Amino acid sequence: EYTARVGQGLTGALGNTALIDGHERIFSNVTPAVIGSIPAEGDIYVSPTPVISLTFNQPMDHQSVEENFALTALGDDQPIPGEFVWTEGPLAQPTGNGDSGGYYDYVYDEGSGPEAIGVETVTFIPDITLEFDTFYKFTLPKNTKGAIGQARTKNDFQGSFTVTPYPKIVDTYPADG
Repeated sequence: EYTARVGQGLTGALGNTALIDGHERIFSNVTPAVIGSIPAEGDIYVSPTPVISLTFNQPMDHQSVEENFALTALGDDQPIPGEFVWTEGPLAQPTGNGDSGGYYDYVYDEGSGPEAIGVETVTFIPDITLEFDTFYKFTLPKNTKGAIGQARTKNDFQGSFTVTPYPKIVDTYPADG
């Protein structure tokens, strides 16, 4: 938190006016934070070989993110190993196509939302194929370091998704018999 002050009596550039009262303003810098992910919170039918992306509002300390990020299965606290890939730039949000029926047409209070968000993105690719029809969560705890100064994330970030179920026949035409 910072305080900016302009004292009483400060004179103008021409020297013929002076500030009658002092002025004070208190402000804070924006701290690093995850501002979006793919998969998004609660997504279903995610591939068993997913690519998990987190995008940040400012550059991050890559080592800190990689040491603190965890992907785990429901009921198992053991993090799943994987590879990290960093991209300088925003995360493009998924868009719907004619066949998706609007599945990825995210809607915000302000309208359709931006096409891309963030300034830096990390992608995590698990080393293993995830289990079908299983709930997973990914976390990045508070105090993860940013790349600028001593800035750290203020809040935990958590997302979750469910891997698509095993393929199965749900109906036939013509019906049996």
